[in-house]
Order: sequence, then C-alpha cells, then structure tokens
Amino acid sequence: LFEGIPQKGAVLGSSKAPVTLVEYVDLQCPFCAQYATQVSPALVEKYVRPGKLRIEQRTVRILGGQSEIAARYSAAAAAQNRMFQFNDLFFHNQGQENSGYVTADFLEGIAKGAGLDPAQLAEQADSTAAERGADAAERSFTDAGFSSTPSFTLGRTGGAQRKLQITELTAESFTQPIDSLLNSG
Repeated sequence: LFEGIPQKGAVLGSSKAPVTLVEYVDLQCPFCAQYATQVSPALVEKYVRPGKLRIEQRTVRILGGQSEIAARYSAAAAAQNRMFQFNDLFFHNQGQENSGYVTADFLEGIAKGAGLDPAQLAEQADSTAAERGADAAERSFTDAGFSSTPSFTLGRTGGAQRKLQITELTAESFTQPIDSLLNSG
C-alpha cells in the first residue's frame, strides 16, 4: 500500500501536497482499525499516491497501558520512517482491547512484518525520544479538543487545520471535504 510513497516520520505523502489530513489513532481502538483497513487504503490510492494529500498520523494512548506500549513502538517506527507500515500491520492483527495481546512476541512479529529490526525497534521504543514522540501526539490530540479515536483534522498544507466531523467510517465521508479543499485552491 505504501510502496513508492514518500514517508518521513509520521507523515505520508509529498511535502508539496496541497491538502493535509491529520489522523489521531489509538492502536488498540477497533474503530481505528476499521478506518485503517477499510477507509485509509482508498484515500492513499486516490489522493496520497498522486500527490494531492499528505497524511500525518498521530498515535495516542487513551485505552490504557497496552496503548502506551503500542504508541511508543509507533513513535520508534516513525523514527525509522516505517510508522505507516507498522501501524497498518498492527491494525490488521489487532486483538481485543486491553486483553494482553500486546506482548513482546506480538510486537516483534509486527516489527518484522513492517520491515523493521525488532531488537532495534524495542530499544528505540524504550528511549526518551519515543516517549517525547508519544507525548507530542498526545498534546496535539488534547489541544485539538479530541477525546476519542479515530479523530481527524483537515486543511490546506501549511495552513489552519479544522476538525473533520465524520459520521461514518467510509471513504465517501472523506472524499467530499478533501475534494472541496482541492477545488478551492
């Protein structure tokens, strides 16, 4: 899904894309998994791949201790420019929320599948840099006034972001506001 698309840290897509979608996700959130598996691929193909949209993904930890671990691993994957692969694979293999499935073995398998060195990722996930990355995502989430995931903001790249009110997790719920911004510029 992401092959050939520029990726830097927590950003997917061209830096010259005219529109930016910011996604706030918790890796344990079943609605986030629904978005990642059923909606995001269509947006990536229709908008990100052709350079019309860039996506910033911020991994937050609102569902407990296992979300904390997952967010730190996500931040470490972002440091290696593989966060979208890591998060996507995590969502495709998501277990029952707070059931204990986020184990070292689970994370090792996700890391390998995402093309990351599991030992290096585990070391980075335990670093101050990963903690700062997770904290920054959390601050941004709170500052935007969100309390649940997935949550989204949308705006012109480099401009103000506005909350995107989504009533259902379908690609169509995103295409109209994205097209509107693309056609207004």
